[in-house]
Amino acid sequence: MTHALPGYVCAEDGTRADVRTAPWCCPLCGGPWDLDFTPDPAAPLEPLTGPPSLWRYGSALPLPGAYAVTLAEGNTPLVPLTERVHAKLDFLMPTLSFKDRGAVMLAELARRLGPERVVADSSGNAGTAFAAYCARAGLRCEVFVPEGTSPKKTEQMRAHGAAVRVVPGGREAAAAAARAEALVQMLETRASTASEHLGRLRGEAERRAPAEGTAHTELPPELVPEDVDQAQALLRTATAQLGAHTAAVESARAAHADLLRAHRAAEDGAGGFEETAALLRDLLRDHTHHEDEQEPVAHTGSLEEARQSAAEARRSLRACTSDLSAAESAVREASDTLVRHANANRYEQVRTPARQQIRELPASALPEHAAAWAVAFAPRLRVLTDELAQLERNRDSIVDRLRGLVESALATLRSAQRLSQLPEGLGEWSGQEFLRIRFEEPDQATLTERLGEVIDDATRAAVKKNSTASFGEGRRDGMSLLLHGVQAALEPKGIAVEILKPDAVLRAERVPVGQMGDVFSGGQLLTAAIALYCTMAALRSNDRGRDKQRHAGTLFLDNPIGRANATYLLELQRAVSDALGVQLLYTTGLFDTTALAEFPLVIRLRNDADLRAGLKYISVEEHLRPGLPHQSPDEETIHGEITATRMFRRGAPA
Repeated sequence: MTHALPGYVCAEDGTRADVRTAPWCCPLCGGPWDLDFTPDPAAPLEPLTGPPSLWRYGSALPLPGAYAVTLAEGNTPLVPLTERVHAKLDFLMPTLSFKDRGAVMLAELARRLGPERVVADSSGNAGTAFAAYCARAGLRCEVFVPEGTSPKKTEQMRAHGAAVRVVPGGREAAAAAARAEALVQMLETRASTASEHLGRLRGEAERRAPAEGTAHTELPPELVPEDVDQAQALLRTATAQLGAHTAAVESARAAHADLLRAHRAAEDGAGGFEETAALLRDLLRDHTHHEDEQEPVAHTGSLEEARQSAAEARRSLRACTSDLSAAESAVREASDTLVRHANANRYEQVRTPARQQIRELPASALPEHAAAWAVAFAPRLRVLTDELAQLERNRDSIVDRLRGLVESALATLRSAQRLSQLPEGLGEWSGQEFLRIRFEEPDQATLTERLGEVIDDATRAAVKKNSTASFGEGRRDGMSLLLHGVQAALEPKGIAVEILKPDAVLRAERVPVGQMGDVFSGGQLLTAAIALYCTMAALRSNDRGRDKQRHAGTLFLDNPIGRANATYLLELQRAVSDALGVQLLYTTGLFDTTALAEFPLVIRLRNDADLRAGLKYISVEEHLRPGLPHQSPDEETIHGEITATRMFRRGAPA
């Protein structure tokens, strides 16, 4: 029934558009649309006998035909306030506001147009009305509201099934966000439609494409068809023109062949004429000789042989003349290149006399000085060649050192994954690696080439920075160079790092580290952080040659039980720390007996003060656990007992 819908019209400039394809505002002035609709004044209104909703006035509304969306809106009581003023009790509407009147029309229009979703902006009542009527129409609804909107209103919208998007700022920000979302939806719809249409056209073009080669070309704007009918008409015209042009081409080819034959005949005639003219010039040449010239010797052969010898000599002379012209052109080009180099900005600091001469002398005078300059520049060329060779050796040495560091860094990543292996007794996590680090290590040749590019880029950046930096600036950072080297070594895929997600049943579910903040709870994030710290501590102990010792350090946790008080999280934290040799010390002000029951030693401390001496100190109030397990005398001694303390007392202010 969309064919019977009215169109859009702009009240400012009269622009009209189809309601099914129009944008949300006038494309010329940006103003809002009006419906291109004028009710029939002769149409009867039956408010008393029509349906109990706004559709009882359907003959005066711009949506003809049967309706499907209603919540029995309208027909609210009219209460007199004074003799001339009456109040309409629209709080009795289905969503408690007069916005239901417009919402029912919009929802019915949207139902007939069939969009994927309805986008609206509101600060309260309108959003609730849109959500309710879109739910009745079976349409997805998304409402953008400004921050500060009443929570009760947003709860109403969500209760009707709408997706509520809270936008920072005021109502204008919410309206802008809704318009942006509507434009995105429109562009996505148009892109999908265009993609389908393009697929059909591409298939049609492939079916109509010539069998040999690619014969398609770009068309001028006036030949680009707007629809299929115009395309077929243009195709028929082009086919007729192609036939005419093909015949003209055949005629032109025949004429071209005739012209080629005539040209070859003319060339043969011109060659004979040139031979005759050259012979005549030789015969008419002045035979007077200078004293230093040799007396010509008569040809000993026949006249025909003499003519052939003369023709060969002339051809040789023409070839020598052509070679001389090419050599002179090469000398001129080389002179121009030399002048451009001498005038280049990068040689402004060169103050040699030769450069000044090259810049001041005309280009035609440069060749006669070339030999002297070549002799003068030869020693400098040898010095520069040696320096460049030394720089290349230094560069190779730096690349080799950087390659060693990069390989060591990659080995550290592999060690981190290996050291993160969990102990037994953790369900599916038993024997699993807490970290999984994946990357593709390049071969030695590719790695050397990529690291060379990193060194070259760093050198260029340092030279550019040092040229403008003051003394002491422009220093190279070795760590950033190493990071760039690792990044270049692992291109183009880089590094993929996954981590096990802690949960109550310890499923072996891995999550990319970039998504931890989205899928981990606070306690899971803390547990993952503790596991990562223990892995790094074990890695550091391993790098220091203490891979046989289980003691990799101590980690103090400041009040973590508030977020991670779940028993399975505490068990997992202690299991990981025990496996990697890290001692965990929890400090907390909470008395959670369920969480504290997981620890072998619990010490309660009390703040005490000696007011007469002006001292404050901490004392042990009680032991809630008997203590840590005793160490076997056969094992290596682990120093984990506090034997002495120091106290610093701040002096009185002067």
